[in-house]
Amino acid sequence: MSTPSDARAIILTNGHIADYPALARLIKPNDTFVCADGGLRHARALNVTPRILVGDLDSVTPDDLDSLGPATEIQRYPAEKDQTDLEIAMHWTADQGFAQILVAGVTGGRLDHSLANILLLAQRPWGGELCFWDHPHFAWLLAGDTELALGRYVGYTVSLLPLSPRVVSIRTHGMQYPLADEDLTLGSTRGISNVIAAAEAGFSMRSGRLLAIVTPPDCL
Repeated sequence: MSTPSDARAIILTNGHIADYPALARLIKPNDTFVCADGGLRHARALNVTPRILVGDLDSVTPDDLDSLGPATEIQRYPAEKDQTDLEIAMHWTADQGFAQILVAGVTGGRLDHSLANILLLAQRPWGGELCFWDHPHFAWLLAGDTELALGRYVGYTVSLLPLSPRVVSIRTHGMQYPLADEDLTLGSTRGISNVIAAAEAGFSMRSGRLLAIVTPPDCL
């Protein structure tokens, strides 16, 4: 079965989700849900039915499994494997051709898992628009010759973090601290804590891979 060109998948991971109502407000009627192992508990809390559950299922309770019906495919992996459950879920989702992917529950109690989840973004092209949601933060992955409009977040802070050795020719507009055709290199803090100042705010880049993280002012 082909995936519609405007379809969105929401991947629920086993990380921390602090505000279910906030996530519920982001859900659209035709979203497809993908659960990475213990992310199934989030699906139950949101009262949504996943299309697929992947992972070694070490964080899934018997009650969670019993809640699933025939509409959910289960792909169980051995506990000793070469990929995390989220990586498996992201590969499956990207291979389906979704236009948008939203990943929720990215961070949690373990620093190594949180960093590994974020660094997954640097691994490969993931297809359509990819966003990590970690309430109240949004983090978009951008790659190649592209741009991102940010005008709906006036007053928010945006940080631009390179995920490739160099991100070439970044141009911002409508921001407090302009970047005018500048490159950012991996590990640089040059792009940290800019402020979205106007309704036409945004930025463009010519090449590389970059993470744009938007944070509301009441979190600073």
